[in-house]
Amino acid sequence: MNNIIFLSKKISKKKLLFFSLLFVLLSLSNFIAPFLSSFVVTQYMEGHLSENIKYLVIIFSIQLIFLIFRFFYEYSKSKFLFYTDFNLKSNFLGVLQEKNLTFSLTKKTGEIQYRMFNDIATMIRGVETFYINTPSILFTLMVVVFLITRISFLILIFSLIMIILLVIQFIYFQEPLKKSFEETKRIEQELVGEMNEHFDRIEIIQLYNKESSSLISFDLRFGELITKYLKQKKLNLLGLSFSSVIVQFWLIGISVISMILLSLGEISLGQFVFLAQIVYFLPTSVGALLNTVWEYQDCSVSIERYKTFTEDSQLNEGDTKIDKIESIIFSNVEVVLNNYAVSPEINLNVEQGDFVLIKGENGGGKSSLIRILSKLLPLESGEIFINHTELNKVEKKSLREHIAVATQRSYVFQNSLEENVFLEDGNKKVYKLMKQILNIDSELTQKNVRVLSGGEKQKINLMRAFVRDREVIILDEPSSGLDQRAIEKLLEYLSVTKNKKIYFVVTHDNHFDKLANKVIQL
Repeated sequence: MNNIIFLSKKISKKKLLFFSLLFVLLSLSNFIAPFLSSFVVTQYMEGHLSENIKYLVIIFSIQLIFLIFRFFYEYSKSKFLFYTDFNLKSNFLGVLQEKNLTFSLTKKTGEIQYRMFNDIATMIRGVETFYINTPSILFTLMVVVFLITRISFLILIFSLIMIILLVIQFIYFQEPLKKSFEETKRIEQELVGEMNEHFDRIEIIQLYNKESSSLISFDLRFGELITKYLKQKKLNLLGLSFSSVIVQFWLIGISVISMILLSLGEISLGQFVFLAQIVYFLPTSVGALLNTVWEYQDCSVSIERYKTFTEDSQLNEGDTKIDKIESIIFSNVEVVLNNYAVSPEINLNVEQGDFVLIKGENGGGKSSLIRILSKLLPLESGEIFINHTELNKVEKKSLREHIAVATQRSYVFQNSLEENVFLEDGNKKVYKLMKQILNIDSELTQKNVRVLSGGEKQKINLMRAFVRDREVIILDEPSSGLDQRAIEKLLEYLSVTKNKKIYFVVTHDNHFDKLANKVIQL
């Protein structure tokens, strides 16, 4: 139940209630066809069918209205579930980004994303089942029981016996089936891991012309996992099939009892026709409710994994807001990667007017340090103070409002150049100046971003950081992809503005040495 509560916190409760009530209303349409059939037979037997043809037209019209209404309902529901799925995946990808350093080095990012997207799909099915379908099933079940009781008490007694059998079967198989679902998902994860390892060795496989060979011929472990997976799927289906057998026996029993009652004259032909169609909803509704419990076992495993991954973030979000960054203090800070310090200790006080170079060899933690500073990665060793407040206690969103970053990788969106630069508010004067400094001509302004060169994307990346115009500006390899003229113009701009800012520049070259008054050597 805690997992269902967790799931409800991730989605709009008002919309869930709206779709649930609508589906309950739509479930009334299930009774139109049985009622219509019974009405036609009864009127025909009494010789009044032609006189009541107008009522048939009215019933057909109501059914048609329900069908149209159901179409719009299904579209709206699918749209709601799509955006719920999208938001859950976006939240997951945000957490994945925070943990990306570790995953990228262990080559597990794709595996994690694959299995988590599958878990999210399972969770979305759970949303539809638990919050939308189940109330409608319960309502349908109550209506059917009420109607059957009015026609035949014997069928009701028989149905109660079948319900007891289903409940016994549920109690007996619940725990084993839950463990079976957990084991199935664990094996699925291992299968993905084995496939990733196989394709890490794809070069040697291609060199020996073995691309068409079975994966199992290269990896005995893969074959063992497939055998275990198929065994678990068989157990899962076996556990679920018992309820299906009981439901089918239930349907046959109701049909036999109805025919006996008709032959004895206990029910009319119209009632028989009505029963023949409506009793179908009784076992199927109960079976659906019990299958919901089985589905809950599967969904719970996915929810637990999602919770473990998304809630076990190493980042301390913090709740202290800041109005301005006036100083940054590094105290015994080390960049830690997979529990190993890849940088020496950093002890440095930085204030407005400081121009800090971050230098070092590849893999020394330069880019990681600026990601720590912007709370994209956790600080695992030492302390960083923002205005004498611990970085871990500073609210992430508030911190980033005062930082502008030009990342080493150039991120470009499928929008115009100006929309790429102004992701939010920005300084238009700086925008015009940067166009001159970086030689952004009208041709580049009109160019499709899909065909931009690496150097052109780097210019957009730099412009975005400068136009944001914050107290702290972080530039990761800003001279890469720029020609000599653009570098000289950029240096002039930095020289003029550095007294009003705090600059951190990650670089391998010596272009910025004259501007720097402090250096972090990694």
